[in-house]
Amino acid sequence: MTKPTVFILAAGANTRMFPLNYDHHKAFLTLNGQRLVEHTIENLSQHGFEKIVVVTPNNQDKTEIEELAANSKVNIEIVAQKQALGMGDAILSAKSLCQDQFFVIFPYHTHIGPVLNQMLDLQASTVVCAVKTKTPENYGILKIKDDLAFGLIEKPTRDRAPSDLKIQGAYLLNNQFIKYLENTPQDEYSFEMALNQMMSENPIKLLKLEKELPSLKYSWQLFDFQQVFFNELTSFIHPTANVAKNAVIDEKNGPVYISANAVISHCSRIVGPAFIGEKVMVGDFSLIRQSHLEAGVVVGANTEVVRSILMPQASIHYSYLADSILADEVKIGAGLITANKRLDRKNIQVQVKDQKVDTQTNHLGVIVGARAALGIGVKTMPGVLVAAESKIMPSETIYQHPSD
Repeated sequence: MTKPTVFILAAGANTRMFPLNYDHHKAFLTLNGQRLVEHTIENLSQHGFEKIVVVTPNNQDKTEIEELAANSKVNIEIVAQKQALGMGDAILSAKSLCQDQFFVIFPYHTHIGPVLNQMLDLQASTVVCAVKTKTPENYGILKIKDDLAFGLIEKPTRDRAPSDLKIQGAYLLNNQFIKYLENTPQDEYSFEMALNQMMSENPIKLLKLEKELPSLKYSWQLFDFQQVFFNELTSFIHPTANVAKNAVIDEKNGPVYISANAVISHCSRIVGPAFIGEKVMVGDFSLIRQSHLEAGVVVGANTEVVRSILMPQASIHYSYLADSILADEVKIGAGLITANKRLDRKNIQVQVKDQKVDTQTNHLGVIVGARAALGIGVKTMPGVLVAAESKIMPSETIYQHPSD
């Protein structure tokens, strides 16, 4: 029996992902040797989903998706959302491809296959997912009765929350939902309004999850995905990798994966869990621990990289990089030092769209957008975001919140 089409919404303005939102949608961020949407499509294929529709923002990333489609075992169609008008508009952009039933997910749902199969097992025409929360004021909360959802309230106060179940971003819908969506004024929240209206008139089957689905609203949440991939990593050294005899591959705390044509130079140390991508070069006397170095990354001599993600073609040398992300083709001059903790050890807050956001962690270094360049001797305070293609002059100290 053919499974319903899966709609992957790789559209939208993506603004809260600054500074990792410059060239591409977050679906195309690279981790563990593949873009996130590639991981998602591969997982769907492994669980028997053969028809996929990817909605992109106004043909952005079309070339990359066409490459995915050409190399994939599944049937992938591409639809462009003309304007970033939210989930509802994204679905309506592809409504001609909606069958009697269809799934809606996000491109960073890299392990979603089993959940979609659980939804199908309920043998209902429409299904929503939910998971328990202690902070309903931050989420969309479902009105429930038995195993049915009959309403959705956005961010209610705790005393007014109708349940402790927050809705999750995986949906099994049908053509009836399309009609509700077409009759809803199109704006950023038209999807939620249409869903609420539909549930109030025709309650929807509810799947309660033990674990919440991953979220990728902010750039630093990419570290959560890093941990997921670390948990699945196995130790491996490709036959074409060149690992110096006196380099140390330390697997006591986790596996180390070294890809084809990588070079691990004299007296360097790789401490697991760690992923070393194709054609990565780690220079003499460098220490890499609990980090991802994606394809073509260069880490020069005398550098420490810890709990960080370096995306394709980024380069750094003679520096200390901790709890940080360097996007594609970032160039770091010698002598970078990242501060990754506040002196008072409180959670780090980051300025996003004129609002301070609690990162829910007390260790966060710098996040640098694509093709930015930092001169020699730069220092960064915790939680600094550097825009794509920025140029930071030598010896600068970057304070994100000077008043803190």
